[in-house]
Amino acid sequence: MSSSESSESKFCEKCGAQNAKASLICSNCGEKLPWVDSEPETPNIVAPEEDSPTFANTPAPASSEERNAKRNTLWGIISIAGVLLLSVFFANTSKTSETPMEGDNTERIIANDDAAAQGVEDQTERQGESDNRRRSGIIIKELDQYSDAGVTWRNFLIRKNVDRSDLILLAQELHRVDPNSFFKLVDDDSEFREYIDWEINYPNSSYPYPEGWATNHIIGWIIHASDTNGGHWEFIDHDVTVPLD
Repeated sequence: MSSSESSESKFCEKCGAQNAKASLICSNCGEKLPWVDSEPETPNIVAPEEDSPTFANTPAPASSEERNAKRNTLWGIISIAGVLLLSVFFANTSKTSETPMEGDNTERIIANDDAAAQGVEDQTERQGESDNRRRSGIIIKELDQYSDAGVTWRNFLIRKNVDRSDLILLAQELHRVDPNSFFKLVDDDSEFREYIDWEINYPNSSYPYPEGWATNHIIGWIIHASDTNGGHWEFIDHDVTVPLD
């Protein structure tokens, strides 16, 4: 028996009869024959080329629905995080505004002091403007200046029947503006030139003293009066003397 026939048949273990390899029962005695597997075929495996990419483990590309779902999920997470951050920020801002810092209190105190000082300054300025308007309403014009015995006299024509309080305010302002000059206030200038001639040329009898005019129309003087302390400035009318220093 050739080897090819042996490989294509099998023998019954009971009676020794030769049977076909695929037979399950002995053709001679009917004994069950053992199963013989055919030789497994060797798979024809071709090795991939070195430069050829393999896609055995590459997942299939995601569909548009899957991409949209992932994108929406990502934006949802970002939105929630943004809302949380804004909530924390506004909460901290609210606490900061409700709890004043010491520096803020100091700034407010300084601001209030500045406002109060500005208010006082504005009030003073308004009062000064009021006084100026009142003085400007008193003075009609400045008359000629003259010098006598080393003293320079400035002379102002004022309106008639001025209150004494307004005269004192006027005197104080004139002395503040020009603290080194003597002043004379008159409410009529019809004989003012004759008065100057008399004062400059005294005791020359060629220049008579206009007594009636001087008595009735010289309202007040600002002079420097001598005293033991070196002198002082004062305003004099016919009844009172008011120090200006």
